[in-house]
Order: sequence, then C-alpha cells, then structure tokens
Amino acid sequence: MANNTVGQRKMETKLPPEISKKLVSMPEAGMGWQVIRVTTKKEEVFADVVVIQSELISSVAGKKEIPFDPKDIVSFELTNDRRPKDPYR
Repeated sequence: MANNTVGQRKMETKLPPEISKKLVSMPEAGMGWQVIRVTTKKEEVFADVVVIQSELISSVAGKKEIPFDPKDIVSFELTNDRRPKDPYR
C-alpha cells in the first residue's frame, strides 16, 4: 500500500514510467486528468483511479489513501468515467 502523506495531507503517487508512456497518448476525461481501472499482482481491481498529467495517481474512489503500490499494477484500462461516485462504496 502506498502511503505518501505529509502531516494529514495525502500526496500523489507516481505511476511506473511504462504506464505513463501509454497514458500520455490516450484521451483525457478533463483538462490534464484521466480515470483508469487497475489490476494488481494480487488480482485486486481498483476502479475510478484518478490520474493527473498521465503520471500521478491523485485518488482512488472510496479510499482515503492509495490502497496499492503502483509498482504492483499488472494491467490498466482507461475508463474516463465522470459519474459521481458514492464515497462509501
């Protein structure tokens, strides 16, 4: 689990370069951000992962922290889903 915090403030977590290189050529959901679904080595799936500038994980829907290590991502899918999310799901 990536835990990048300063005091109570969460910091963004950087994606591996090979994922960033793929995202940079894909469409954005809004100015400078994308939404992806990731699968980790442990076969965990995290939907609604917000990525800024194709390289920084900003948030994961329903989570206070980034609940996985970006190095453990084995695949991702661009969703660019902009629907409002239930923060408790």
